Amino acid sequence: MKRNLAMAIFFIIAAVQFAASISLVPEGNRLFQEWFDTGYQLTASESNHLLLARVLSFPLAFWVWLYNPANISPFFWYASVIANAILWGVLILWAVKFLNSCLGIRNRK
Repeated sequence: MKRNLAMAIFFIIAAVQFAASISLVPEGNRLFQEWFDTGYQLTASESNHLLLARVLSFPLAFWVWLYNPANISPFFWYASVIANAILWGVLILWAVKFLNSCLGIRNRK
């Protein structure tokens, strides 16, 4: 994969993952807190929302969920989401490169 294309794909993946995390994780955290505090039975769509928020926040931003949200500074939360988005971008590019090498696909010059 050409370097410029790889960088563009990396930034697109990281931006999409960051935007999805910023929009889904706070609501997922609210649903989790409501379930944990009151025993509220989540609907199917709320359960799916919570599952997607957990998947998007894994592995780095997930650890923020272990703390009381009142004790987490916004800087720490945003930093963990940004680092998580960068990690997702790197891992997806690595997976594509690995699959290309396994399938025998070579870079075009």
